[in-house]
Amino acid sequence: FERMRKRNQNFVEEKSAVPLEKKSCKNLDKTSHESDNEEAELELFLFGEKKEKLIEECNFPDKISSISSNNEESSDLLAFTISTTPDKMSLNDQYQESFPIQLNKKKELKPAWVDEDDKEVCISLDKKSLKRYKKSANEDQVNGLKYQERLKSHFEKVQPVPSWAELNDEKYLENEESNDDDYLSNSSRSLLKKSEKLSKGFIDIVRVKDLNSTQPSNACITSLQFHPTAKIAFTSSLNKRLNMFQVDGRENASLQSIFIDNFPIYCARFISNGNRIVLSSRRKFFYNYDLNSGQVLKIPELRGREDLSLENFEVSPDGEIIAFLGESGYINMVSSKTSQYMYSLKMNGKVLSAAFSSDSSKLYTTGRDGEVYVWDLKSRRCQQKFVDDGSTKSTSLSVSNNGAYIAVGSNSGVVNVYNGTGSIERNPSPLKAVLNLTTKIDRILFNPTSEILTFSSPQSRNALRMVHLPSLTTFSNWPTEKQTLGRISCMNFSPLSGYFGIGNEMGKALLFRLKNFPDS
Repeated sequence: FERMRKRNQNFVEEKSAVPLEKKSCKNLDKTSHESDNEEAELELFLFGEKKEKLIEECNFPDKISSISSNNEESSDLLAFTISTTPDKMSLNDQYQESFPIQLNKKKELKPAWVDEDDKEVCISLDKKSLKRYKKSANEDQVNGLKYQERLKSHFEKVQPVPSWAELNDEKYLENEESNDDDYLSNSSRSLLKKSEKLSKGFIDIVRVKDLNSTQPSNACITSLQFHPTAKIAFTSSLNKRLNMFQVDGRENASLQSIFIDNFPIYCARFISNGNRIVLSSRRKFFYNYDLNSGQVLKIPELRGREDLSLENFEVSPDGEIIAFLGESGYINMVSSKTSQYMYSLKMNGKVLSAAFSSDSSKLYTTGRDGEVYVWDLKSRRCQQKFVDDGSTKSTSLSVSNNGAYIAVGSNSGVVNVYNGTGSIERNPSPLKAVLNLTTKIDRILFNPTSEILTFSSPQSRNALRMVHLPSLTTFSNWPTEKQTLGRISCMNFSPLSGYFGIGNEMGKALLFRLKNFPDS
């Protein structure tokens, strides 16, 4: 082999000026004949008669010719032909043709109907309400299609696509490939997780990143509420700002910030299935913020009413009614659709707290006279009322979603839990009187599954407790003495109770993960 390598090397050096081609044995001298014969004998010894077949199987790109033996049979000299022109199809091209690369593209749904006139419609972006949709300062107008795309993009930033509406191809393929046993196993596992019950005495709760860590506030957080369907939440503050965040417990990215001049926000709530937010202050008027259009609409004072402040209100679960807590015991009922005043309810003492039933058919109110009023909203009359046991001034009120419990807090720190089913006596005895706090109860809240009762007081630091409703006992492991909750100003549960948010007077919106419930 060494002799063959040197022989070919010398030959290539002599002919480097021109391409190497096949040469006939007759043009070589005797010395080259002898050398060629030796090489031919060596090749026959190594490869035998199947040399040509082996060469073809090796698929060498260079042309190889053999050398004849002494019997003067026609043969060619072993040589290499170097081609400078590319092959028609390289090995890599052949591989790609045989195995095309398939990218995992997200499946997109085509619109069921397309209006061709949208291309011809021109929409001006010079209006104040539409400037947010400009992509450059010089852009004046766009056609209908581009306008729709920008509206959709802006809407999805505020209200992301829910997980159930996303097309997850990988998950679908995995489910298709898995067998029936795996499917049944996974299904049973998920059902067990959803039906996991909350045990008394201990609640599995951990603190995650603050909700407003990306958009901190320098004033008291007055409201904190989670969106009913999307994983977003907002905080309102006395610094006149409404901030919206994406809820994931890790980043909690800021989505939007709204500033309303000369309007410290005292209360804010979602209405219209989360498409709008009602904002109120110590003013005669209030605001409606439309998440879809981004418009902030001022609603003038209520006609027929002379209330100087609309700072406190509650929204019915069906989103139809806004109940503003007025002066002198009046509860002013306003339509959420038209923002028009409808009628008023009147109790004896000053109203301090109100709560709707889960079916929006009843309204519960309480106040300085220490009594609880139950209003039938169809007849607009007081259906019944009862005295809060041992209380002279009831400061807060809440009703569970399943209607089984009514919780009333007082200025002495006592929280009475009553049976909400059936008719209530004039002087009922509470199922449980919770005596954990000694200062005024400002907030009372049931979680969506009616398993937890939470109440707090703004007059003491870390003054918050949670009650396990099935056993009517408080959770002993939380909050601990090391918790830094501050003076609590508001609190709320996410729709599935997976998150619990707390706002305090220092401008922090604390976020906690309840591991006994789904992540939402």
